[in-house]
Amino acid sequence: MSPFQGEEASPILVTRSDKKDDSKESFFLSEMGKVEVDFLSPRSGAVKRSLTSTRRVTAVKSTNFSKKLTTHISHASILLLILFFDIKRHQRKSNEMNSNLDNQKQFEINKFDPKYFFFELPLYEEVLAKTETKRKQLLEILNFRGEFDAYNFRIKENSTYEGYSNYNSLRSELKEESIIKGVTLKCKRTDEEYKYYLLVNKDKVVKIGQYPSLADLNIGLIKEYGNVLSKEKLKEFIRGMGLRAHGVGIGSFVYLRRIFEYLIEQEHLKAKQELSWDADLYQKSRMIEKIDLLKNYLPNFLVENKDLYGILSLGIHELSEEECLEYFDALKIGIQEILDEKVIELQRQSRRKFAEKSIDNVRRVLKSKN
Repeated sequence: MSPFQGEEASPILVTRSDKKDDSKESFFLSEMGKVEVDFLSPRSGAVKRSLTSTRRVTAVKSTNFSKKLTTHISHASILLLILFFDIKRHQRKSNEMNSNLDNQKQFEINKFDPKYFFFELPLYEEVLAKTETKRKQLLEILNFRGEFDAYNFRIKENSTYEGYSNYNSLRSELKEESIIKGVTLKCKRTDEEYKYYLLVNKDKVVKIGQYPSLADLNIGLIKEYGNVLSKEKLKEFIRGMGLRAHGVGIGSFVYLRRIFEYLIEQEHLKAKQELSWDADLYQKSRMIEKIDLLKNYLPNFLVENKDLYGILSLGIHELSEEECLEYFDALKIGIQEILDEKVIELQRQSRRKFAEKSIDNVRRVLKSKN
């Protein structure tokens, strides 16, 4: 028996809430049983009754149709409707995933960039040089004679590093046999030597050893963010980098996302002190919407690249370990860019206070002379 038997039948709008993204989708059942889809978020309307099946569905009387139904909704129609909803939901999820993967392309980095290769590329990660351009860049790494600027963790300042000697003779081509190649960098400010050992086989290279360690190079740099991150978050940042260095991709993404959420929450605490702040709206908003609400408080790079959070979440829930490892460094650089902006802003504020204090001292001295 139909659940509506004995009542005058009217067009029924069936809605289902998706708790995961707080959206609602609505479906109209016509006389012929055709499902018409109307995407909206109905917040009002008289509840007709609750229908129970494998999922909870709410039937709402439609105010958009005047034509009367002469048939009743069967349980089979409801199950068919739920199945249709799930298909649409999975299609939407697939489209969002493809969109996020497209966005990740903008974060791709050149692993043969000298600064990245020597100071950030983890040990034992195989880097391929399949194109002519990449093979040329690989040769430049093996015979490195250039310079680049990078952080020196011992003097806690940036310095210039140059490649000045190799343990093997210079190579003009890549060959089939495997060789171990040594490269040495020298800090131009301290004369300290940094040693690197590379396993090379034709069009691929693996960094198999280095001194100082990658942890030493990166931990010193991260500690420079002590004024914009709490001690706990500094440890989490270091932990995430450690996981990445040991081949744990998904776990490393978790720590990057926690850093991102921390940066958002710190600015939220400032914003909610404003009398005009809408706390209810903020609580109901998704992360990307929260960033828009906080755009006057957040670093420009974060606002312009707010999809970072979506990519980090995708990595935790959808991407493989290998994909997370591939994207980690680019996303870490994005987080560091955000932190760098905050550090620069703090330095600007400090200089401003110092300038104001100095000028005030000059005023007092001049005033005393008069």
